[in-house]
Amino acid sequence: DRHEVTLGASTHLAQNWRLFGTGTYDLQSSVLVKDGVGFAYNDSCFTYIMTYSQTRDTVTKEVSQNIGFNLSFRTLGDFGSSTSAIDTIQ
Repeated sequence: DRHEVTLGASTHLAQNWRLFGTGTYDLQSSVLVKDGVGFAYNDSCFTYIMTYSQTRDTVTKEVSQNIGFNLSFRTLGDFGSSTSAIDTIQ
């Protein structure tokens, strides 16, 4: 069983721009197991998302880092790498 708490937040910085972040805390191990931040630009033609996240192993405390981006054109589709779950914060 996993006993975790996840919190996320997002704020609009300016028209079409937003900043977002999330964190997951393991209640059993008392460790922040995952956190991330990102920013997004969204207009009527395309969306650009850039993210940075860290994941920690609860046993070894080893940290994995990930940088992701996504470029989405309204009529053409998506291009990019994994931006993980943190970009779903609206």
